[in-house]
Amino acid sequence: MNLSAAGIAKLKAANKNITISNDDITGGKFTITKAPITITAPTISKTYDGKPYGTITAKVDGKPDKGDDLKYTMTDISGDINVGNYDITVTANATDNPNYTITTVPGKLTITSVTDAKVTVEGNTKVYDGDASTDPTIFKVDVPEGVTAPTWTADDFNTSGITSQNVGSYDVTLSDAGIAKLKAANPNFNFADNAITGGKFTITKAPITIAGPTLNKKYDGKPYAEGFDATISGKPDKGDALKYQLGDISKDINVGSYDIPVTASATDNPNYNITVIPGKLTITKADTVTLTIKYVDENGNSVAQSIVKTDLKDGDPYTSSAPVVQKYYLIKTPSDANGTMGSTDKTISYVYRLIGEYIVTPPTGHGDVTKTVYPNDPNDPAKITTPTTGIVAYISGYDAVDVDGNVLKLANASDPTQGYLPPTAPYATPDKDTYIYYRKATQPTNQPTTQPTQPVQPTQQPTTQPTQPVQPTQQPTTQPTQPVQPTNQPTQQPTQQPTQQPAQPTTQPTPKPNKVTPTPSKPNHNNNNGNNGGNGYGNGNGNGNGGMQTLTNRNGNGGNGSGTFNNLNRSGLNGQSNKANTQYPTNRLPQTGDDQNDGTVILGVVGMLSTLGLAALRRKRRRED
Repeated sequence: MNLSAAGIAKLKAANKNITISNDDITGGKFTITKAPITITAPTISKTYDGKPYGTITAKVDGKPDKGDDLKYTMTDISGDINVGNYDITVTANATDNPNYTITTVPGKLTITSVTDAKVTVEGNTKVYDGDASTDPTIFKVDVPEGVTAPTWTADDFNTSGITSQNVGSYDVTLSDAGIAKLKAANPNFNFADNAITGGKFTITKAPITIAGPTLNKKYDGKPYAEGFDATISGKPDKGDALKYQLGDISKDINVGSYDIPVTASATDNPNYNITVIPGKLTITKADTVTLTIKYVDENGNSVAQSIVKTDLKDGDPYTSSAPVVQKYYLIKTPSDANGTMGSTDKTISYVYRLIGEYIVTPPTGHGDVTKTVYPNDPNDPAKITTPTTGIVAYISGYDAVDVDGNVLKLANASDPTQGYLPPTAPYATPDKDTYIYYRKATQPTNQPTTQPTQPVQPTQQPTTQPTQPVQPTQQPTTQPTQPVQPTNQPTQQPTQQPTQQPAQPTTQPTPKPNKVTPTPSKPNHNNNNGNNGGNGYGNGNGNGNGGMQTLTNRNGNGGNGSGTFNNLNRSGLNGQSNKANTQYPTNRLPQTGDDQNDGTVILGVVGMLSTLGLAALRRKRRRED
């Protein structure tokens, strides 16, 4: 490199005191050295995917902007696809790059194994057949891209989860041998324990069809008697027995068509999908039909021989009637007692009820209770009649009475031994029983012709004194002249005198009674009512021919009157007594059944009447004075 003429001139001009020739000027050298360059290969990594890494580029340091392009090569890694470390070297020769001093740094490709790969056993299916030998031994396995599936065998699967041959899903997974085989076939994959998912072996329901039978018969009034069953299609040989029911046709006896339903629940047949087809029973007309006429009680028990009419045909008219059945009366006639036969047998029933009875209870010691059924009306099965003969036995000293105490009528008044006619039978309620009892024969109603000579005083006196006798509000129309004293005296005197005297009456009657002469009458003893009235007052009230009389807890009407005693009624001497529907003779005590002592009672009552009459007379005289 030399100074140019201009440069020499400029040099000489700047140095005039120095003579500079061209020879004094020597040319020099301009040297360009190689630029230092560093080429570094890349260090890269990837997870195995079975594919090459792709394009790689080295890093170049020191290249001038306007410097020549570097010429170099790097290691080919396109074949490096498996898990591992691969060097990447840089090759750049000086001939191809004269302006550079090149330093190369190698790189590295690292391929790591796959750790998130998922493997799934898909499982398999079969239709229920109850046979384990038909279970699959090899199952499909799903693997991700890049994973190589080995050739599977039965040993590669764990089927211990298949515990039954019933419909359902059962676990299936790879066995240990299967997992080892998978890993060996896929070294670029690191299969974690949870990376392999088991599948399901599923047994589905078997389709089954159950068809009911088709049956035919002629009408005979009876159920179909021959054996029958359903037809089953689709059941596997080793499958469970089917559980189903056919409809009951035991009551289908008349002419017609009847479905025979088939019932099979899913609960009872879990391994089957069941389709049912109903069957059919067809009963055609018979050549003849039968009419049965029954005579039964209310419980359906026969009371008379049934009537059976055979050889009738469809459309034939029929009639029936009810006979008179002893001890029973008709209560219901069938609505179809008469009619026309149809295509089937027919049964009609007349209903009867037991007839009631006369139930006769004799006195104690005179036999047992007797029962006599009301007679049937011979012309009407629904009615009864009343006996016209003495069916109630005559017992000397007793009267037969009904529940109201009425004496029954003798069948023959001149011959009592022929018994009594019973009360009229209850025609409106023929099943109601009629009860008959006995009581001692009643006493005569005539009064004694002689009076007691002297009244007998009561043996016990009242414990309290009456304050005043209560006078009647209505007085007799005539005044008594004098009380009549008995002409004869009693032969016995009372053993005890009264300890207290009667008290004076507290109120006096306003009108004066007319005087009448009382006539003593025969009284009844204590505990009975209905006395012939006398004169005077006591603790009760009574109306008589000659005055008023009261005994404790008794009410009575004089003469042949009536009275009550604690639900017990009597009618005079010949009256009736009723207590809880039990009949007692008039001269018999209602509670003890003992005969009363009429004589003693008469003497006591007459004495009391005399005393009370005298007291009333004295009071009257005092009022008149």
